Amino acid sequence: LVNVSAKIKELGLDIHPLIVVHDDILFEVNNKYKEEEVKPILKSCLEMMFKDKILLTVDCNVSKKSWGDLKG
Repeated sequence: LVNVSAKIKELGLDIHPLIVVHDDILFEVNNKYKEEEVKPILKSCLEMMFKDKILLTVDCNVSKKSWGDLKG
């Protein structure tokens, strides 16, 4: 997650990881960004995190209210 945070900072984005729970990572994203702008960036950063060791497939979901809205 440190590499992901560094890449986000390098890109100058106002996005902050808040918490990791099992295999979920919750990010706080500034409202100035559109969902379709941020999702590919986060997906790419996360999938490349362990690129030399394992193939990671990342799903990105968005909630304007809370993380609980995304859980089924």
